[in-house]
Amino acid sequence: MKFKALFLISFFALISHVEAAVRLQCDDCSLSQMKYLAQKNGDGEYYIANTSNNILKKYVVIQEQNSETNFNIVREVAVETSVKQEFDSIVTARSQVLAAQRSIPAVPENIIPSAYDLSGSTSNQNSVGEWYVSNQGFSEKAANYIAFGFTFFRGMFDIKLVITVTFSDQSKADFVITGTDAYGRFVLALLSAVDSEGNNIPLSANEFTGTYQYSSGGAGVEGFQRAATRNNIFLSDIGFSGTGGNKGIAITCSKTADGQTKCTKQHFF
Repeated sequence: MKFKALFLISFFALISHVEAAVRLQCDDCSLSQMKYLAQKNGDGEYYIANTSNNILKKYVVIQEQNSETNFNIVREVAVETSVKQEFDSIVTARSQVLAAQRSIPAVPENIIPSAYDLSGSTSNQNSVGEWYVSNQGFSEKAANYIAFGFTFFRGMFDIKLVITVTFSDQSKADFVITGTDAYGRFVLALLSAVDSEGNNIPLSANEFTGTYQYSSGGAGVEGFQRAATRNNIFLSDIGFSGTGGNKGIAITCSKTADGQTKCTKQHFF
């Protein structure tokens, strides 16, 4: 009985020790940055996790002082098996989400035909987001990933789950899942979009700037024109130019003296 009692005391002391350590997420951190994050938080024990790259470290930080100043000493220690297993659950769930993404087809044209149609339209953005997360396989795996993350980080989980959506004209858009609403539905935010020719798609009136190059007057130009109209951007056609250089269409946007954005379209042959 004495051995059993000592074992139980040691077991609960270990659990308490593990629970006392602070868990911090740092998905963009290098190894040196992970160590610095622990160091700058001062006295204590820290698990620093990079879920994107499957890295989990544990550090013990002790504050020392001399006659002039205080300084923190950082020591890396082994991660307990139980904590590593928790972390591995997040990593596995994330890989399953990414695999589910690859199986989702292009957005049907009857929803919207191009990422250009996301520009200046919250309703179109919402329609695409709702269609995407309605895929049951993806939703279940994303929910598992988020649940494991919130459990591991004690409710302080930055989801940072980026999904890439493809459209029938081969344009693409990146959304990020930022959380869930009061009804448990995923909340998505549009990050960026690009067309099939590599042009960054302006998503709001302020983003219409610079030059957009098109090999022909196809879907890209038509999509740009729809986006410009939706954002109240004036687009004028200034005709043809026989330069002997690059052929196709160039659309150039800039601000006028009165702060308005205007775009011009020129054909090259």
